[in-house]
Amino acid sequence: MLRIVVDTNIWIRTLLGGPVSLPVLVALRENRFKAVISEALLKELQGVAQRPRLKKRIDPFNLNELLDLLTLTGDVGRTDNHPPTLPRP
Repeated sequence: MLRIVVDTNIWIRTLLGGPVSLPVLVALRENRFKAVISEALLKELQGVAQRPRLKKRIDPFNLNELLDLLTLTGDVGRTDNHPPTLPRP
């Protein structure tokens, strides 16, 4: 099964009802892929959804449902993996 890291912006677009991003949520619900998640990603999603201009447009029920879905079905990715620092030329 595919394991995919979905950017927070895609999840926010889904919560806003974006037609381009809704198939991502449908595919997740149909178990066509595993979302790779981390505690940092979940916190970022919650934080972005609470921004004043978004908070009034995102239904809290839908946000909690998405967070629950990601927590229950997602694969927890390693967060101690950082890309190597390349030397400056």
